[in-house]
Amino acid sequence: MVVGRTICDAVRELSLIVPKRLFFAQNREILFGEKLARKGLREVIDYFDRSVDIRKLAYVMVVRGKMIDALDVPNPHETCPALRIDALMREQWQANHFPPVNLGDFLGLMATEGQEAYCAVVRVERNPTFTLVPRKPFNPAPEPYLDVKIGGAALFRDDKLAGYLNEHETRGLLWTQGKVQGGHLEVPCPHKKGTYVSLNILRSKAQIMPEITRDGRLRVTVKIQEEANLAETDCPIDIGKVETIKRIEALQAKAIEQEVRSAVERAQEYRSDAFGFGAAFHRRYPREWRAMRDLWAEEYFPAVEVKVIADAKIRRTGLRMGPVLRKEVR
Repeated sequence: MVVGRTICDAVRELSLIVPKRLFFAQNREILFGEKLARKGLREVIDYFDRSVDIRKLAYVMVVRGKMIDALDVPNPHETCPALRIDALMREQWQANHFPPVNLGDFLGLMATEGQEAYCAVVRVERNPTFTLVPRKPFNPAPEPYLDVKIGGAALFRDDKLAGYLNEHETRGLLWTQGKVQGGHLEVPCPHKKGTYVSLNILRSKAQIMPEITRDGRLRVTVKIQEEANLAETDCPIDIGKVETIKRIEALQAKAIEQEVRSAVERAQEYRSDAFGFGAAFHRRYPREWRAMRDLWAEEYFPAVEVKVIADAKIRRTGLRMGPVLRKEVR
């Protein structure tokens, strides 16, 4: 580890102890510490924007907690601990637990008027499978005490970290961007309380429609269209009935709407317009936007009325139409 007043200074210090030429073109992730992100990334991000060696395809992430813990956790799956973070980012992004934002997208979000930046979050949590049993020669390597997890989103206001979204709120953000193209969604079973139906999300698209009412209120309507396949039923229901499919689709749409509303409420608390509502008003009402621009984050965005309309469809039910235990169906 090296310390420098600037990134260039740190790179120079690093070259004094590394016997090989430093090569940054193959960097896959850029991790920012939580303390630095809350202080502001404007001066730091300038180096990554100007450098011709760093690719804009590298993913940007914020480490929630200590950076040394995220990079020093033993990794049973990869040789280098940093490769574990890279594998999680590139192989699990379709689960929609975090937003896969690369450097080019992050810089674009920071430069867009009426849009705040956001990125994925890296956390270090206690490993529930860790035990204090001493290792024996014939036993495999023990599980590490800590575990690295990528989940949630970091919301920015200008260039400063404003707060975090959890996994469900993060998917609510991604619904509004039309970026949910996979993963699973669980909805309550319509026939038995306490059981669930799992749906495999296929694709989605979204539309943000801003409106200024006659009395001057700001309103945003978010329309979401989603398609999914039935993945699992935890209750005895007959999928062969049209009314059953309609009830599950209604519950699916309700779950999507709830995730979006929870994400909007959290972002309004942080005054971080990661959804791009301000950019939508800028495009549709350019004259009125001039008066709202300077006070958008502080006054206008927290007061925006958001209406969510989701249209969910089930396309396939798998290899079986009815339940396994048909005699239990009511």
